[in-house]
Amino acid sequence: MQRRRRRQSGLACYNLVEIVLALGVVAIGIVSIMGLFPVGLNANRDAVAQSYAADSADQLLHWYAVRTKNNWSYYTASDWLPDTKQDGTDAAGMETDSWAVQSTNMPNVRFEKHQSTNGLYRMTVSRGSGAADIVEFSGLYRMWQDEVECMLMDGTPVPIPATQAVAINLEVSWPAELPYSRRQQETYRLEIFNPQ
Repeated sequence: MQRRRRRQSGLACYNLVEIVLALGVVAIGIVSIMGLFPVGLNANRDAVAQSYAADSADQLLHWYAVRTKNNWSYYTASDWLPDTKQDGTDAAGMETDSWAVQSTNMPNVRFEKHQSTNGLYRMTVSRGSGAADIVEFSGLYRMWQDEVECMLMDGTPVPIPATQAVAINLEVSWPAELPYSRRQQETYRLEIFNPQ
C-alpha cells in the first residue's frame, strides 16, 4: 500500500549506492574539466607572447625602414646592422648582461640595445608600477642585413646593388629569461628599396 502511494506522488526512491555512483560520475567530470584549465592558460599565455613578438618586430623593422628611406646614408652608418646574425650568448646560452637603456618612451615598455653585440636588442613589457611590476613579455631581437635578389624569367637570381635595396632580417626569441635554445623563435624579413 505504501509503495503505491509513492509511485502516485511522482517521488523516485534512490538508494545510497546509486547516489554515491552519481556523485562519482559528477566528480570525475569536474576533475577532467579542471585539468584543462592549465592547458588553456598556457595556450593563452603563448598566444599573447607571440602577438607581442610579432607586433614589436613589425614596429622595429619599420622604424629601421623609415630611417633608411629618409636618409639612405643611415644604411652605411657604422652602427648599422651586421651582415650575419650575431650570437652574443655565453656557454649557458644566455646573453651577457651589458644592456644600455635605449628608450623608455612608453610607460611599462623598456627597449634596450646591447653594448657589445651590434644588432642585439631586448624589450620588456610589464604591467603595474614600481617594484611590483609583472613582466608580460621579455624578448630578444637579433637583427642583420643581407642583399636583395630579384629573379629573372629563367629563374636566375640577380642581386640588387646595396645602393638600391637592402634587406633587414629580425629574429625574435622569447622569453628572455630562458637559454637561447629553449626559447620560442620567429624570424621576419623586410626589404627596403631606395626611393631616390
